Amino acid sequence: MTRKKTINAPLIERLQAHLQAEILLRPGDKVLLAVSGGLDSVVMAHLLHGLSYAAVVAHCNFQLRGDDADGDEAFVENLAKELNLPFYSIKFNTKGYAKQHGVSTQMAARDLRYAWLEDIRKETSCYYLATAHHRNDQAETVLLNIIKGTGIRGLHGMLPKHGHLVRPLLPFTREELEQYAADHNLTWRTDASNADTHYQRNFLRHEVFPLLAQLNPAVVNTLAQEADYFKDAAIIYEQGIKYYLKKLIDNRPSGQHVPIKKLQLYPAQSTLLYEWLSPAGFNEAQVQEILAALPSTEVKKFYSADYRLIKDRQFLVLTEKAVENDHRVLIEKYSKRVKVPGLELKFHVQTATNYHIPTQPTVAALNAGKLSLPLILRRWQRGDYLYPIGPKRKKKKLSNLLGELKLTQLQKENTWVLLSGEHIVWVVGLRVDDRFKVGVGTREVVEVGVV
Repeated sequence: MTRKKTINAPLIERLQAHLQAEILLRPGDKVLLAVSGGLDSVVMAHLLHGLSYAAVVAHCNFQLRGDDADGDEAFVENLAKELNLPFYSIKFNTKGYAKQHGVSTQMAARDLRYAWLEDIRKETSCYYLATAHHRNDQAETVLLNIIKGTGIRGLHGMLPKHGHLVRPLLPFTREELEQYAADHNLTWRTDASNADTHYQRNFLRHEVFPLLAQLNPAVVNTLAQEADYFKDAAIIYEQGIKYYLKKLIDNRPSGQHVPIKKLQLYPAQSTLLYEWLSPAGFNEAQVQEILAALPSTEVKKFYSADYRLIKDRQFLVLTEKAVENDHRVLIEKYSKRVKVPGLELKFHVQTATNYHIPTQPTVAALNAGKLSLPLILRRWQRGDYLYPIGPKRKKKKLSNLLGELKLTQLQKENTWVLLSGEHIVWVVGLRVDDRFKVGVGTREVVEVGVV
């Protein structure tokens, strides 16, 4: 294990430079080391111990390799003793967890590992958790992300620091770590499953990278270097996206509105739409469907698990998924305010003497003598009709009226009606029914206003 205390100066200097440049670890920081017993994590433990960081060793036994897994645990415990570091370990029923949660064994191990390590990090008052990912791992991650398609964020691979997680070995190749281990007479455990090419990373490592090396012998360093470039590019990308979306999105109580004509003037519309909508659960295919629908005047709706996007005539409107709502309120007296989702009304009763009928559409003047309590307030429904005020009392479907007023789909959905019995007396904020208007012979007025 650790039989020498000498330190490979070139490598240690690069490590110190990396820790300083990325602000990973500072003198006095306490760090939890995730040590599997393999080459990478053994070298990491040796290096950080040699730099005198306060450290704690943690090991996960996934019980997937029988006696070999137990041997790994014993090895790491012994390593911690040699380094005089606290040691924590846990045994997981990984296959049982995978079956219960419907995930792969690898994903189960990852979920269990990081959840437990975070608990131990907090329990031991460590500020950081360090994993031993290195330059080859980074190259594999970048290539895997390119193959799967993860956008610019995936191209920067693993970050040196993410929250409390740090990766101090990212600058070093596996070959450099092997040389360091040889120079310091370190021993480690070998996981036979690392040779199984059924696993994606193993397939890349053993089958794909040797072929790529025929085209570029330095392919590992090339891909890892590209990840560094894309890390900086991603920062600029994020700033640009934030700038454009701030200019595009109008946050209203009824939802986020993006003017279609304004969006069409912007470059990279597909990317802007994806960055806006993907956090709401919309995928790339849906974004392309939305983009294709923009030139049309037809109203269209798109859904994710929790959100809905309406493409109206002028806007894209993002709201939480609409819930079918037959919510109705009984108004048994006029002396109180009534509040429903997105709307509040106030009632006032007065004599008709010297009353001036308001002109603003947000106030309705109703003939109290024609009303029967309780009034009902509900959303409009297909089949509703009224008699708009006019020289000829003519019945009109409410759906036709809303269309003539050129309301957006969202405005239509948020239209409420006030009823006396089964008859609409007021389409709230839009029209009073002619049968209930204030006129000659009206003695009392019920004035209803939108607050």
